[in-house]
Amino acid sequence: MTIEHITNRQAFEEVLREDQLAMDEAERQQAIEARKRREREHRLDLDEEARNSFGGPA
Repeated sequence: MTIEHITNRQAFEEVLREDQLAMDEAERQQAIEARKRREREHRLDLDEEARNSFGGPA
């Protein structure tokens, strides 16, 4: 390989690494949002159970 080929390959590999980091970050953000949604739904379920246990809102 020539130096130009090596340089192009290194640049290509760097772009691939950056893309992978961006995808990893996007997946991490999606997981965080999904966890928050599950926690919010769980709290709503607990609130509803509590209201039902005590005969509804006062």
